[in-house]
Amino acid sequence: MVEPMEYVYGPPALKLFYRFLHEKGYLDNPEDMIRKIDKLEPYFIEVLRKQFSNDAILEKFPLIRDTLGGNTEIWDEAYFVETIG
Repeated sequence: MVEPMEYVYGPPALKLFYRFLHEKGYLDNPEDMIRKIDKLEPYFIEVLRKQFSNDAILEKFPLIRDTLGGNTEIWDEAYFVETIG
């Protein structure tokens, strides 16, 4: 099982993998895929933050889960992500 903080290594590992494929001659240009990963990464981190904070809150305060039902989600589907730079 992967620890929650280990998930953040996924996008950088994918970028490194595409660069490796390029260096070995299996991929002509990794930059297109790397740009796509860069665009998705903030959203990926936001989903992780919501998921693991949801689990931590429900574990610490089981009364919330008991009151709202078994498969409780604290966060709704809406969120805002901003990148700088």
